[in-house]
Amino acid sequence: MVGFSLVTTTEEAMKENSIGQLWAKFHQNGLAEKIPALSSKRIFAVYSDYENQHFGRYRLTIGYAVENTGNIPEGCEGVEVVAGHY
Repeated sequence: MVGFSLVTTTEEAMKENSIGQLWAKFHQNGLAEKIPALSSKRIFAVYSDYENQHFGRYRLTIGYAVENTGNIPEGCEGVEVVAGHY
């Protein structure tokens, strides 16, 4: 998937409303039109890169599924989501 990311902790996110700000950025940016390999307009929010389970820093990425991450728009990041039951 490709989208906007932030690295935070639960405490920081609550204090700074950074997750709310990330969602606002996502909805205001028109990202779907900027991704050439978009496979659908279904929105995904992926939590990854946990430092210490749910106690430490983690990455949240909000974006769209893509066929490949070869052409990521500026300011965005790619995240590989392995198929499985979550």
